[in-house]
Amino acid sequence: MTHATRAGRIARAAVVLTLAWTAHAAAQQTLTPINYISASPQSSGVFVTANYNGQCPSRPIRAQLFLVSGGVATYQSTCFINPAWNSYDNSTIADANVGFCPYRVPRTQNPANTTLLRLWRSTADCNLYADQAGRLDPGAYQDVWVNGYSPSTYFYGLNAGSLITVDKPAYRLKMDRNGGATYEFYSKRARLNGVPFEANALLPDVGAALQVALHHNIQNGGGIGIGSCDPGQGYWNPTQAGNFCASGGGLGAAQPAASVICDGVNAPACTTANASVQLGAQVVRNWDYGTQYPGPVNPGDTLRLSQTLTATDHYAMYDVTITHVGTGTRTGAFIEMPTFYFNGDYRRWTVSRGGTRIVHTVPDRLGNLPLTPQQLGLTLADFNPNDRFNHEDVSWVGFENVRGTTSDAYTIAWFYKPVFRADVAHPRYAYTISETEVYRNIKFSNVPTFNLAPGKAYPFRYVVFPYRHDAVISGPYGANITVEETIARMKADYER
Repeated sequence: MTHATRAGRIARAAVVLTLAWTAHAAAQQTLTPINYISASPQSSGVFVTANYNGQCPSRPIRAQLFLVSGGVATYQSTCFINPAWNSYDNSTIADANVGFCPYRVPRTQNPANTTLLRLWRSTADCNLYADQAGRLDPGAYQDVWVNGYSPSTYFYGLNAGSLITVDKPAYRLKMDRNGGATYEFYSKRARLNGVPFEANALLPDVGAALQVALHHNIQNGGGIGIGSCDPGQGYWNPTQAGNFCASGGGLGAAQPAASVICDGVNAPACTTANASVQLGAQVVRNWDYGTQYPGPVNPGDTLRLSQTLTATDHYAMYDVTITHVGTGTRTGAFIEMPTFYFNGDYRRWTVSRGGTRIVHTVPDRLGNLPLTPQQLGLTLADFNPNDRFNHEDVSWVGFENVRGTTSDAYTIAWFYKPVFRADVAHPRYAYTISETEVYRNIKFSNVPTFNLAPGKAYPFRYVVFPYRHDAVISGPYGANITVEETIARMKADYER
């Protein structure tokens, strides 16, 4: 039995809250104390502030969120509270000791004694959470009842009023009309113990979204690193989610679109759409700025992006065009098109390689060391087997929730117009799967490398299906066709 299964018994079986955990006599390891500071429930989840009271400064606290009704607890999410120290690069962490635990669906109120937050202690050597060490007794965790309510939702650092909701039979999403990043994506097909489980598949954190981002001049920092508001970054990195510096207090991190058209109607303040959202060309802000590259916005922010979302019953299709309006070619730039910041539950992924389905499950990380390429499944024998990419030109990757849900899967597909493929450069096509240190979520990115020429429009498309690749759907290619077959026909039509 995995640690997630043990820790989630209350969640998976939705059992009565008064638990009868018994201590494992052979596993009475010394555990860290928990210094719980505060919790603030919002519409979409709970902000929580806590730490291990000076012990394990680089280890996040793992937490689980439950809703309780009639003495029965229903699992909502697993989340992580930021540590104070980043052990990877020996730096302090922004928002130290703070985490966000999302509800399955947004709430309009929070009556007393209905929200329970469980904070798991760590072993004294900082390598395991208590349940991973065999401790399931009440001394292994601290339970906190979270009462009160604030209707504001700023957990991804933008004004929630700029989100456009698209609600379809198989899914619901929320996309920011400033920038075009998608911050919430719910499958309506997912089930937990036979009942609907509409959890946001995206990690609700600053900069974490379904989006497009470019990278260039990584080696020398492009002059941004000096005085950067994000010292760990510091290069040319236009990002749909916007700039990190402005990502607090609902200020909004992304540049407004030149125009917003919802379902064919010009609507600059649009908040809902049914079939389509068109965002006119906009300045894409850099992820960070510094003393040599002040912002926002800087004259060096030369990327323009327009985007059209087409929402069908079974999938969301994003048509994107980017243009570099500056001078000179940005040689060897690479683009995340798209990147999807899954929460930590989507750990099984599938790719089609030469007609063979390759399936890999990313294990839970039990200590402080990062997962290896082998553990992540990045083992394709290519020209550089030691990096964290699979260098191959594929059209889709699928992800599945491994925490006990059913029909809880996403397939992400992407296509390039010939004008884009013409400028693809070494190392050409690649994709990567990674796990972030603080939240231990799964991030997927399709990352082709290309020479970004000035004044040239680069169109591409990506599509998100809330289905496995072998699920049967209806659409423009027929009433009984698999997702994988749909992708093959989309590719043939788009890339001709």
